[in-house]
Amino acid sequence: GVEKVVEGGQTMNPSIQDILNAVNECSKDTVFVLPNNPNVILAAQEAKKLSTNKKVEVVPTKNPAQGVPIILSFNSESTIEENLKIANEVLNHIHVVEITYSVRDTSFNGLQIKENDIIGFFDDNLTTTGKNPEETFIKLLNDVKDKIEGSEFISIYYGKDTDENNAKVLLSKLQETFPEFEFDLVYGGQPFYYYLASIE
Repeated sequence: GVEKVVEGGQTMNPSIQDILNAVNECSKDTVFVLPNNPNVILAAQEAKKLSTNKKVEVVPTKNPAQGVPIILSFNSESTIEENLKIANEVLNHIHVVEITYSVRDTSFNGLQIKENDIIGFFDDNLTTTGKNPEETFIKLLNDVKDKIEGSEFISIYYGKDTDENNAKVLLSKLQETFPEFEFDLVYGGQPFYYYLASIE
């Protein structure tokens, strides 16, 4: 299970020493580190090199939507190598949806985006724009339907700035529009992102 959480964010990423300190505070001799942020992966890998008291394995997750399914995949009765292999297989299998907002006017992939427009990313690629987070989420799933064919589960984490009622309405609309998927809605509390979702 999860033993330590290192606080961070978009503008205040944990240092190598922060990660090392957390590793050393863990009770096990082998510690798996999930950065859950692309800006933290390098620091986690450096912490692995510098760790002398513990064996460190880094699974290069870019956000919590990738991290949660990997945590759930761990088996305490499996070997370190088996768990690492499964974790990386899960990571490579997951699709991720991110719904956030634009901080400036821009254009990308033929999309004209205004400051504060809602934008949707699929597997790190800007895919969809909209005027509200819920509409953008549904539009994005429609846009990538062929890429998620064969998937079964969509876990949605709504952020700290997302109204719970709006999230529940979104869930209802998704269940109606995409009956082939099983949806799970959880309060994630993440800043900046109205919704994060993993598709498996």
